[in-house]
Amino acid sequence: MKRLLLLFLAVSVTSTQAAGAGNSAKKIYLFGDSAGALGRAGTGVSLSGADLFYLNPASIGDLERAGGSLQYGTLPLPTKFYNGNLAFAMPTSYGVFGASVRYLYMPGSQDFRSGYGITVGMGKDLIPELLLGFSLSFFTSPANGGAHYAGGNFGFIYKFKSTGSGYGFGLFNPRLGLSVNFGYPFGRRSDYADFNALSLGYSFTFFSIRNFTIAFFNDATVLNYKEYPVKIGLESELFNILCLRGGFIIPHAYNDGAFTAGLGLKLDTENFKGSLNYAVNFYPRMKYVHYLGLTGEYGTLDREPPETGVAVESRHVSPNYDGIKDYALLHLNVRDRSRIKGWRLQILDASGRIVKDYSITERDMIKTLDFTTFFRRLVQKKESMVVPEKVIWDGTDSKGERLPDGKYTYSFHAWDARDNISEIKTGTIVIDTSAPEVALEASDNLFSPNGDNKKDFFAIIQKVKTAPGDVWSAGFMDSPAKVVKSYRWDGRAVPGKVIWDGRDDGGNEAPEGVYDYFITCTDEAGNRAAAGIKGITLTRKYEIADITLSSGYFSFMKDTPLNLFPYLSNSQGLEEWKVTILNSKRNVVREIAGKSAFPKLISYDCRDERGEKLGDGVYFVKFAAGFRSGNAPESFEKTLIIDSTPPKLSVSHSPRLFSPDGDGENDFLRIRLSAEDAAGIARWSVTIYSTAGEAFKTFSGSGEVPKEILWDGAGKNLDVVESAADYLAVLEAVDLAGNEGKSDTDRIEVDVLVMVTERGLKIRISNIEFPFGSDEIKPRGKAVLDRVCEILKKYVPYDVVIEGHTDDVGKEDYNLELSERRARAVNDYLVGSGIPTDRLTYVGMGETVPLYPNDSDELRRRNRRVEFLLIKKDAP
Repeated sequence: MKRLLLLFLAVSVTSTQAAGAGNSAKKIYLFGDSAGALGRAGTGVSLSGADLFYLNPASIGDLERAGGSLQYGTLPLPTKFYNGNLAFAMPTSYGVFGASVRYLYMPGSQDFRSGYGITVGMGKDLIPELLLGFSLSFFTSPANGGAHYAGGNFGFIYKFKSTGSGYGFGLFNPRLGLSVNFGYPFGRRSDYADFNALSLGYSFTFFSIRNFTIAFFNDATVLNYKEYPVKIGLESELFNILCLRGGFIIPHAYNDGAFTAGLGLKLDTENFKGSLNYAVNFYPRMKYVHYLGLTGEYGTLDREPPETGVAVESRHVSPNYDGIKDYALLHLNVRDRSRIKGWRLQILDASGRIVKDYSITERDMIKTLDFTTFFRRLVQKKESMVVPEKVIWDGTDSKGERLPDGKYTYSFHAWDARDNISEIKTGTIVIDTSAPEVALEASDNLFSPNGDNKKDFFAIIQKVKTAPGDVWSAGFMDSPAKVVKSYRWDGRAVPGKVIWDGRDDGGNEAPEGVYDYFITCTDEAGNRAAAGIKGITLTRKYEIADITLSSGYFSFMKDTPLNLFPYLSNSQGLEEWKVTILNSKRNVVREIAGKSAFPKLISYDCRDERGEKLGDGVYFVKFAAGFRSGNAPESFEKTLIIDSTPPKLSVSHSPRLFSPDGDGENDFLRIRLSAEDAAGIARWSVTIYSTAGEAFKTFSGSGEVPKEILWDGAGKNLDVVESAADYLAVLEAVDLAGNEGKSDTDRIEVDVLVMVTERGLKIRISNIEFPFGSDEIKPRGKAVLDRVCEILKKYVPYDVVIEGHTDDVGKEDYNLELSERRARAVNDYLVGSGIPTDRLTYVGMGETVPLYPNDSDELRRRNRRVEFLLIKKDAP
C-alpha cells in the first residue's frame, strides 16, 4: 500500500500534459456532478455512495438501505450551464441495483450543447473487503447531426486494514478503487461523445482525534486515452456533522478547472443517513461554478437479533458404532433480515466446562476466484450460508476423546452482519453407552399343563441389569412367530422368574406345539438387550415324545457336529423309535430308527439316505415312538437350518475425499455396509487398515450389521488419519451357522488435512516419497504437493514454514542435512506451482522432533514426514 501511495504522488507531481482549450460540455460531463466529490477535485473512485454511481458502479455495493442522490450545477441561476443528475440504489439479496439519469445543457459549448445520459447497473460485495460493480450507459445529443455513446463500466473497490492506534497520525480506512468506462461513440459527431476513460484512485484518513479527522484522496484518470489529469483532494470532518473540502487538478484537463472547494452537512438518524453538499470550482473562462447536492440512505437498519432454533433428533445417544443412535443430529435454523456473520454451537458437561465447540472457522480462507466462480458469485444470492443445516455430535470432545456417560448441555447462538446477537438456545443430550443386560435359565424345554401336577408350568429364571426407565417386552411365540402370551415391564418391575401356565393373553389354552420365549429391551439411547429360549414344547398328552437339537444351525464348513437329544416321558413297553429328517416340502430325506432302547444322544452328519450332504435350506426334525400298549407319541417338528454359504458382504463410503480436520467440509466419513445371509449374522467387524497394513480402527458388534457407520477419522490410541494417505476398509462377519465372510477392500482417500495444533494451523504429510538418501521428489509425492498447492491458495493470509523430518536411522548430522535438502526441494516445487516465494521458508529438523517412538518400521515411516506450518501474516 505504501508503494502505491508513493507511485501516485510521483505521478501527481510529474504530470505536465496540457489540457484542451475552450468551454466543453463533454469535459464537464466527464468531470462529474457529485457536489461532494467536486469539492475535493472530483476524487472518489475509491468511496461508496449513490452520488458516485456514475464514477464507479462498485460505489453502491455495500449499501444496506435504499440510497438516492440529487445533484445540480450551477448555482446561482441564471448560469452558464445546467448539469443535473438523479440517482438511486436499491439493495436486494442478489446485490445493490442502481440507476441514474443525467441532463447537461451548455449553450456556449464548443462541442455538443445539450445531452441526456442514463446508467443502470449493480454493485456487490463479493467478500467483505472487495466491492465489484457493473453498469451499462447510454448518451444521446442532437449536436450537429447527432453524437451518441453506448457502453459499459466496470469497477472495484478494495478495503485494506487500518494501521496505527486509531488516534493521531496513521493510515486509517485505506481504500483502493478502479473504474473503467468502455464503449462505442457513434453518430455524425461521435467525437463529441467519446466518454471512454479509466480512473484509478485511493483514499485514507491520515489524522484522527476525537471529533476531528483529515482524509487524503488521489485519483488518476485517462480521458479518451489522450489526457491524463491527476486529482488530489483533502477532506476534514468536525463532530461527524461538518465537512470541509478542497482540491486541485494537474494538469487543467476539465475546461481549465484547477482548484475546487466545498463543504457538507451530515445527518445521521435512525431511519436516514445523508449529507447536503456544496462545491465551488474555479474555471478561468467561466469564473466560479457552484454545485449543490443531496445524497443519502433511507430505511430502518436491522437492529433485531437473528431468530434461531435447534431441533435434536435424539436427546439420548450411544456412540458405540452399532448403527443405532451413534450420534446426536442437531438441526440448526437461523433467520434474519441481514446476512448471518457468525454462529457458535457449544457442548458443555455437567460442570459447565466446554467440551466441544463448533463455530465459523477462524482460518480466514479466501476461495480462489477463477473465471467460473467469479461470475457465479456475481449472480449468487446473499444468504445465511455460513450456518450448516445440521451438526453431528458423536460424543467426543474437541480432542476427539470419548466422553463419559452423562448429561450434557448444548448452547447455540448466532449474530448477523450488524452484530445483533441472538438469544442463546440450550437443551440437553444424554450419552448412555451402558446397554441393559439379560440372562435366562430354564430346567428343560418341555412342559405339559394337563393338570397331573407334573410339569404343569414352564418356569424361566431372568437375571437383568437395567435402568428404572427402561421398557422391557417379553412373550411366547408359536411357530408362525405369532405372540400368544405377552408381557411388558419397566426397569423397576422386571420379575426374576416368569411362569407360564400354557394359556394365551385371553386366558385360553394355547395350542400344543413348539414355542419360543423372547425378552427384549431398547433404552432411550438405542442400546439393546435381547435373549430367548427356543424349542419349548407344550403338550397336554400323558405319553410325551420330544427331541431337542444342540443347535438350530449347521454348516459343513465347520467341524462342529449336530447332536440330537430324544426324550420320552416313559420308556416302559417301548417297541420302536424313529428320528425323521424332512426337507422344506416335508419329504423325508433321512430316517434314524431302532427297536431297542432309544439313545439319549444321536450325532447326525446332516446327510441323506445316500450319504450325500444336504443342501442349504430349512429342514425339520421329529421323534416318534411305538409302545406295546399301542400308544405312539410323536414330537413336534423342530427347525434345522443348514447353511454352508458364507455371508455376502460389501463396504463402501462417501465422500470420496475424507477430510477430518474440523473445517466443516467432509469431516465425517459415512461407511456404508451391506450383509446378506440366509441364516442371519451372529457377529461382525469393520477394520480400517493403514497403508502399512496395520489395523488402524475397528468397529464391531453382534447381531445384524448396521447399514451405516459414521467415522470421525480417529483411530486407536486417539491417533488421527494421515494427510494424503490411503486406508483400506474391510467388513468381516460370522453367521449363525458359523460361516465366515469377508468383503472386498474399500479404498478410502484422505485429503490434505489442515489441522489445528498447539503451534497453529499445520499440514502434516508422511508420504511425500523420496528415493533413499535423495531429495528428488517421486511422482506420487508431486501429486500430493499439487493438492497442497490448492489448499495453500485458500490460505492467502498465511505464510508457510516447511519443515523436513526424518527417522533415527543413520547419523544425526546426515539426517539433519538430508531433511533440509528435502524441505528445500518441496519449497522449490511449491514456488514452481505458483505459491509466491515470499510466503515460504523451509528448515530441516532431522530426527529431533519424532511424532512416535522409532521402534517399528511403521512408526519410523510416519516420522519421515514434511510439515507445513501456517503462520498468520499479521501475527506477532
